[in-house]
Amino acid sequence: MNLAWWTTWLIDWMPFFVLVTVWLVLTAIARRRTPDNNRLIELVEVQVMEMQRTNALLDRIAVAQEKRAGAHVQTEIETRALPDTLTRMARHEQGLLT
Repeated sequence: MNLAWWTTWLIDWMPFFVLVTVWLVLTAIARRRTPDNNRLIELVEVQVMEMQRTNALLDRIAVAQEKRAGAHVQTEIETRALPDTLTRMARHEQGLLT
């Protein structure tokens, strides 16, 4: 049975063409916006806005905590530095430190 070259080619490639066609059709169906999809998209957008607002508030809290911790650390450093300074002054007076 001698078939034309294009017939053989078509028979060989037909499953691939059918597969691609089915995939394209299913993709088109999935991309359609139904009322349920629209509602879901709206809910996700609201959730994103709420997360952005929460992140902004958390950033403000972090800045306030850093300022508070920075002031506390600065006070602690000054408190620790005072005995060192007194010790150095005492050694200097005794001639141990030049």
